[in-house]
Amino acid sequence: CRNYILGGDLNARTKQIGCVGENENSIMLERIINDVLNSQDMTSDHFPIEASISMGYQLENKSAAKRFNYKKENWQLFSEILNSQIKIYKTSLPPNIVNLFKERRKVRRNFQKTRCQKLKQKFNLLTSELKASLKKFWNQNWFDFIEKMGKNPLTRSNLIPNLILNENEFKTNEEKGKCFGELLSSIFSPNSDLIDSEKDIEILNSNSDFFRNYNKSNFNDPICLNELIMALKRLKNEAASGPDQI
Repeated sequence: CRNYILGGDLNARTKQIGCVGENENSIMLERIINDVLNSQDMTSDHFPIEASISMGYQLENKSAAKRFNYKKENWQLFSEILNSQIKIYKTSLPPNIVNLFKERRKVRRNFQKTRCQKLKQKFNLLTSELKASLKKFWNQNWFDFIEKMGKNPLTRSNLIPNLILNENEFKTNEEKGKCFGELLSSIFSPNSDLIDSEKDIEILNSNSDFFRNYNKSNFNDPICLNELIMALKRLKNEAASGPDQI
């Protein structure tokens, strides 16, 4: 065991120094004192504790921490490795998108010279086509990258895995949606324990029976134009618009 001095506020409470009770810190401190001190009498921190400390010690040789010496690095080799790795992860654009870029630049140069409106229309058309092609390409590129990350290929038709609830398996999207809806309905349903009046309980039960027995297919019927017009007429036009500016 090495020689050391232990000092500080140890929060040790013991009856030997006049405290009313004892705690775990005092028990640990008593064990240490019994092993290392010459004087067994414990006092408070206002009186020094006599102890003998041997000065015969030997410093432990610690190896210096390893550091990189950048002056001796082979930067040429580092540059070659870095460039080779960049080529692996660099994605090249397909020829059809490259041709769109070239044609778009050509049309823009001709328009700047002639200021022909037909060339401007063609330039705008090529710009829209180029944006759509780039979006489709990068989406497919990320989709292929995600597929390589896992064993199971990720498909748009099966983004949510099969759900299992109460030993029942839900495979189709319709079954998963109904399962999730029933779960939310049970979570956010009113708590009958918090309802005081019998009238409120009767209304709650009546509404529950209505939605449980009503033909649910009617809720999935397409909205007709008259229903949309009536809903728009009931809107409060003077109300502030939301984030969608509607």
